[in-house]
Formats: sequence, C-alpha cells, structure tokens
Amino acid sequence: MVIIGQAIHKTSQAYFSEIEKLRSERDKLLADAEKQEKLLEKLRDNKTNLASQVKENEEFHQKWEKRMAEEPNSRKDVGRNVEVPMGSDDVPVIATLGALATSLNTLPKKFSEKTNQETREATACVSYSLACVKWNHPNIDIPQVIEGGLPDDKQEELVEEMSETGKSMANALYASPGSP
Repeated sequence: MVIIGQAIHKTSQAYFSEIEKLRSERDKLLADAEKQEKLLEKLRDNKTNLASQVKENEEFHQKWEKRMAEEPNSRKDVGRNVEVPMGSDDVPVIATLGALATSLNTLPKKFSEKTNQETREATACVSYSLACVKWNHPNIDIPQVIEGGLPDDKQEELVEEMSETGKSMANALYASPGSP
C-alpha cells in the first residue's frame, strides 16, 4: 500500500509540475499575444496615417498638375499690353543701367563696413566683460575657461556676472551721446 501511495504521490507531483509548466507557458503566450495585439493596433494606426498622407499627396499632386497645365495659358499675354514710349532711344536706358550698376557696386562696401563695425563693437564688449571678470576673479585662468570650461557652480556665478557686465557694456556702447 505504501508503495502504491508513493507512486500515486510521485505521479500527482509530476502532473502538477507539468500543469504548472503549461500554465506558465500559457501566461507567456498570453503576454506575447497582448504585445502582438498592441503592435497590430499600432501598425493599423500607422497604416491609417499613411493612407491619409498618400491621399493628401495625391490631392497636392493633382493640384500641382492642374496648375502646371494652366501656366502656359497665363504666360501667353505677358508683355503684350506694355506701351513702348515714342521716340525712345537707348541712351537713357544705358544711363539708367549704368547708375544701377554703380549703386550695386557700393552695396557690398556698405554691408562690409556695417559688419566690421558690429564686429568691433561685439569684440569690445566681450573684451571689457572678460577684463571685468579677470579683475573680480584674479584666480580664474580665462584661456583655460574658454578652452575647457568651469565646474557647474562656478559657471553659474560667472554667467550671472558676465550677463550683468555685458548689459552695462551694451548700454554704454549703444547709449545716445546726450543720454546719461
């Protein structure tokens, strides 16, 4: 009897362990199925978005083709209604083109001068700010700070000071001659 009881006990343990394995496998499969459902839902959303984008693209393409088909018709009459002045000669046109070319030649020079002036002012502001920082913090190595930076706590303090110094310098540079 004891042997039969032990055999039944071992058999039931084997069945229960097999049942537990099957349950854990079922749980894994259910979890995988949930992931697959979520992925499928995401793919459906992507498909819907792509379909709407394709539709918008097709509508845009149709509008573009229609517009391009109308373009030659809209250019047909360009210049037909322009009145040519009587007795015109080429001298005023050439003189106007010459004046235009001369004024165009001066534009790069003016732009260059303005850029140089702004660069000089910015350099002066930065130099002044760095000089003030060096004056207030003689232990700071400015070239090292420029190349490698500072610890975070020093950075915040220095940034605040640079901001205040820069504002006062900018106010001094851009103040009108008669203002205090």
